[in-house]
Amino acid sequence: KNQSINNERVKYQSLFETSPDAIFLLDDLKIVDCNQKTTEIFEGTRDQLINKTILDLSPNNQPTGESSISMAQKVVDALRNEEVVIFEWKHITLQGKSFDSEVRLKRFYDNNSRKYIVAFVRDISTNKKNALELENYKNHLEVLVSERTEELEATNEELITANEELLKQREEQFQTLDMLRETQDQLIQSEKMASLGVLAAGVAHEINNPLNFIIGGVWGIEKYINKNLSEQFGSVQQRLNAIKEGVKRASGIVSSLNHFSRKDNLPDLECDIHSIIDNCLVMISSELKHRIIVNKSYTTSNCTIIGNEGKLHQVFLNILINSCQAIDDTGEISIETEVSYHKILVTITDTGSGIAPENIQKIFDPFFTTKEPGQGTGLGLSISNSIIKEHNGELEVKSKLGVGTTIVVKLPLKK
Repeated sequence: KNQSINNERVKYQSLFETSPDAIFLLDDLKIVDCNQKTTEIFEGTRDQLINKTILDLSPNNQPTGESSISMAQKVVDALRNEEVVIFEWKHITLQGKSFDSEVRLKRFYDNNSRKYIVAFVRDISTNKKNALELENYKNHLEVLVSERTEELEATNEELITANEELLKQREEQFQTLDMLRETQDQLIQSEKMASLGVLAAGVAHEINNPLNFIIGGVWGIEKYINKNLSEQFGSVQQRLNAIKEGVKRASGIVSSLNHFSRKDNLPDLECDIHSIIDNCLVMISSELKHRIIVNKSYTTSNCTIIGNEGKLHQVFLNILINSCQAIDDTGEISIETEVSYHKILVTITDTGSGIAPENIQKIFDPFFTTKEPGQGTGLGLSISNSIIKEHNGELEVKSKLGVGTTIVVKLPLKK
């Protein structure tokens, strides 16, 4: 039995001496025994360490700010209720060097039932240093990441701003391109109208001469019959009147062409709106014949304005042609004029197909047309609107799909 006890003692003594942790055997807080690791950690011999207290190997205050005496008493008191108490502690070696440790306290009773405290002390200075360095590195890394993120955000913001500027410039370029294209097409249209005007003037001049010959011949025939064949004058009078009516109508068309081909560039001539509208009706008479009834309601007030007669012919011709083309089969066009607040208001209403609500705001845009491809350039109303604005006027459009369209032209009267 004694041999078995000795064997156990040798075994535990071996474990005690070879432990990687420093081990104190404490009576209260005084060291009564320690292992080899203790002498290495605390830089002293066993004899130097025995009979010293834990407080001799500790600073006056722990890193928490609490005194070592007070904290030591608390952990000893805690051991009365706990099997094991684990805590961190600041130690000082016999050579005066400080280090951090992790301490485990456990109660121990010898064969005589005497109570001791076993303290397992592990140097954790390196671990804490590594943890602190790791924390510092982590914090430094977070600062670098934050700074880099801010730089990237600033760069991204600059890129967004630059991109917005590029988009803005691109939009401006598109707008400029559209304006150039609009201007080019308006110039082309103006050149066409000018060419048409020259052609119309030439045709009017060439037609006028034969008309003069015809009317002169009719007067001569009429005079001859009246003088020499008076008894037969009544039978041919009706035919002569028909010839006169034909010449009168042809003269009216020629007169309208002359008005349309006027080349006045500045709107500084007196123009009669009623005369302009009537001339335009003569020019589109082939579109109206047997298909469209024109109802005119002209004011008796003076309708003289200062303007460019050729351009105003172009405006009302465009509007009336649009009205004719909007009427598929048969229908009516009503033209009403009135004077209000020193302005002449011309209201042209047709019973055509009308304009969809979503297209009302677009009809003055260049190139916008609801006609089939190849049947319209989309410049008629755009140019008409520009001409009316040149004359300090306004052009308004009201329409209802399937019912018809009303266009109101407002122009300032001659003062």
